[in-house]
Amino acid sequence: MHGQLLTNPTPPFSMIAPHLQAEKSYMGTLATSMALMLEEFYSGLTTVGLSARTGIGVDAFFDAVQVPQNRIRAALE
Repeated sequence: MHGQLLTNPTPPFSMIAPHLQAEKSYMGTLATSMALMLEEFYSGLTTVGLSARTGIGVDAFFDAVQVPQNRIRAALE
């Protein structure tokens, strides 16, 4: 598995939408709005699987960190 399960913190909205939309109360509307907001937030994050115990994924972690660093450096030049 190597962290694959943990790299997706929330299920896609399309999976939970029918359950949320079945609830017609204020709480159902609030939960739907929150789910959409969380999906939007998490869609912009880069995730990698990393094991602190074995070190598996360390290279992928540093590669993922390098991408925004390069973007920031380019924007500052």
